[in-house]
Amino acid sequence: MKKRVFFATLSALMLLAMIAVSVFPSFAADAVYYPNGTIILNEDLLNGAENFADNFSVNEEGEATYSWNEETGRVRVESTKNTVLDLEAIPEGLDYYTISADLYLTETTYTSGSVIFGMGINSGKAWSRSLYFQMNLPAGGADGEVKIFVNNYDEDGKNVNGGGSATERVYEGGYKTGESKVNVTIKVGTEFVRVYYDDVAMFTVAKDQVAYQEGNPFFMLRANSTLEIDNLLVYAG
Repeated sequence: MKKRVFFATLSALMLLAMIAVSVFPSFAADAVYYPNGTIILNEDLLNGAENFADNFSVNEEGEATYSWNEETGRVRVESTKNTVLDLEAIPEGLDYYTISADLYLTETTYTSGSVIFGMGINSGKAWSRSLYFQMNLPAGGADGEVKIFVNNYDEDGKNVNGGGSATERVYEGGYKTGESKVNVTIKVGTEFVRVYYDDVAMFTVAKDQVAYQEGNPFFMLRANSTLEIDNLLVYAG
C-alpha cells in the first residue's frame, strides 16, 4: 500500500513538473522560451509601467526625449541628433519572437540628406549597426521618391549578407510626413529572420548570418525629427 502511494505521489509530481515546463517560461542561461503567441510586450504594458523611462534608452551618441503622447496614444520620440532608441522592456535572451509596430514620422526639419527612420533587432547601440528596416524620405519635405531598405551592418559599419542597395525599393503606398504610417514586422525565428513592411515580405537572412547576434530591438531616426510608435507588440513565436 505504501509503495503504491509513493509511486502515485511521484507520478503526480512528475506530471506537475512537465506542466510547469510547458506553461511557464524557462530562464535558461542561453535563451528564454515562452509558449507561442505569448504577449511579451504591448502598449498597455508600456503605458502601465511604473516608470515609463525604464522601457527605453538612448545611445550615447544620440540625443532624444521620449514620452507617452496621451493625445495620439503613441510613444513619441523627439531627436536633436541621429538617435538609436533601445527597447529595454523585454526579457534578455529571447531566442525567437516577433516584433511589430506602426511608425509615423510626424515632424522633421532635417535638411542635410535623406530623412531616415526605422526599426531593427539586436541593437549595436550605434547609428548604422545591426539588422534593421530603414525608410528614406526626401529632406525638408521636398517631393521625391520614398525608398526603403533592410540593412545588416556589423560592428565596423559594413553592410553584410545583402541589405542596403540589394534590398532598395521604392515605397509605392505614398507617404506624407505627419499623416502616413508604415507597419514594420520582424520575425526572429529559430533559423531565419524575416522583415516585412505593410505585410509585404522584404528580406530574409539566416539567423547565424545576422551581424549582431544579441541585443534589444530598437528604433532609429535622424536628427531634428519626431517619430511616433503605435500598436507596438512583441510576442513569442
